[in-house]
Amino acid sequence: MPAVLLISGLVLYLLVIGVVLWRMLEFRRGISYPPSVSLSTVIEPQIDKLAYYLIIGSRNLIKQIYILLILLGHQLVKFFKFFIIKVEKRFAKVVNQIKGKGEISQKGAVSLFLKEIKDHQIQVKKEGISQV
Repeated sequence: MPAVLLISGLVLYLLVIGVVLWRMLEFRRGISYPPSVSLSTVIEPQIDKLAYYLIIGSRNLIKQIYILLILLGHQLVKFFKFFIIKVEKRFAKVVNQIKGKGEISQKGAVSLFLKEIKDHQIQVKKEGISQV
């Protein structure tokens, strides 16, 4: 729509320039016409109409761009939703392994720190029994 308005504005502008130049050439040749409607009374309403359509067209264009951005944002949220869920699951697995809970599917999964504590506790018990 805006491209059509721009092209029609350009055509109107070229027509005005053509009419003005044609009148100047006729005036120099000495050809006179009876008084007629002035050029400004014909052109001014067309320029006003063109300005109105340019404003309406730009408003509609901005509105369509905003709607497109909203729809694009919605699609991006849908796309990144699955990516964020995968990252969240991986992060939860890492946190559970650090806490010593391990994964749900593996039995006896314990963090290395807790294994060392358990081994140390067993060694202390053995040393305590051997000292008695």
